[in-house]
Amino acid sequence: MDCAERQKEIERLLAEERKASVDLLARRFKVSEVTIRKDLAQLETKGVLLRTHGGAVLAERPELVIPHLTRAGENPASKEKIAREAAKRIKDGEHVLLDAGSTTLALARALRGREVTVVTNSVPIAMELAGEHEKANVIVLGGSLRRSSLALMGPLAHAQLGTIHCDRAFLGASGFDNRTGFCCQNLIEAETKRAMMATAREVVLLADRAKFDRTAFAPFCPLRDMDAFITDAAPPRQAADAMRKASVEIVIAG
Repeated sequence: MDCAERQKEIERLLAEERKASVDLLARRFKVSEVTIRKDLAQLETKGVLLRTHGGAVLAERPELVIPHLTRAGENPASKEKIAREAAKRIKDGEHVLLDAGSTTLALARALRGREVTVVTNSVPIAMELAGEHEKANVIVLGGSLRRSSLALMGPLAHAQLGTIHCDRAFLGASGFDNRTGFCCQNLIEAETKRAMMATAREVVLLADRAKFDRTAFAPFCPLRDMDAFITDAAPPRQAADAMRKASVEIVIAG
């Protein structure tokens, strides 16, 4: 079995078991642990898995992943309202982080013509602000491309984020859980979002009301780590109470 075939089998095994140890994989494929670790490193750069001490876990549940184009078509009017409200928080000359997502893409549109610096890991956001006559300075993070979200993520993105400081970070989410807070679909993308949060003076979550009807695979933002939440309708009572207890500012876009 060559390297490509072995990695395909590792992907299949993780899809079934959700996790696997280096020792188990080495015995299963009759190769050294060094070889398995190299396989896992390559698969991690593709966003397939997240390496752990002694093994790896599945980065996302493929059956739950909603492609970028599908998400972009959900509740567009609500996302535009949220984006306009979020844009009001941004002053000309500020450095802001926009992560990959359909609501943050709407925010990028709301910032067209503004003199701001936008740091992003989103290919669509970079393209949105790439026009010849745009005034925004755009810094694109490096990393591995996750095709379903068109996000750049992983160690390269984390390394760059460790060298900058931004005024505000605006993050989208795929779902919400009262216990763990906001979540997304991929563990590596969740790590990248947390790295973004660590660079910013203010962390703002952007999500429409539909996010409270679903959870996602990878929690990334407990309520204690965010400053404000902008949405299009009042959150469910239990979620709203938890946010207020954590001193999160709740803003309903008009």
